[in-house]
Amino acid sequence: MKCRLIRDMEGPNPEYDFAKAQKLGRRYDVPPNLPLPIGTVLDEPDAFRLVRMGCAEPADEECAKAAGMSPEAFEAAKLAYDKMEKGMATGNPQFDADPPAEEDEDEEDIFDDE
Repeated sequence: MKCRLIRDMEGPNPEYDFAKAQKLGRRYDVPPNLPLPIGTVLDEPDAFRLVRMGCAEPADEECAKAAGMSPEAFEAAKLAYDKMEKGMATGNPQFDADPPAEEDEDEEDIFDDE
C-alpha cells in the first residue's frame, strides 16, 4: 500500500538503535527521525492512515480503497490538519490559538515620520 506525502513530515531513521542510544546517552549522534519532504512515496501497510489524517494522498488503488474517503472528506481532513497545525483544533476561541493577524493596507503607520 503506497501513499504520497503532501506535507513535510518526519519519519523513523532505520539506522537509529534505541539500545545504543540508551547506553551511550548524549554521545550517540544518530538522529531518531529523518525529514520526509513533500512528494515522498511511502510503501507501508498503514499508509492509508496518513491519507485519513490529511497528510498524504493515495499513490495506488489499494491505499485509496483502504482509506475509503470521498474527495470532499479528503479535503475536510486536510483542512482539519491545517487547523490542528496552527493550534486551532477545537473551534472554541477560549482554547484555540489566535488566528494570524492580517495586515490592512489602509491602516496608517503610527511610527511613520512623514
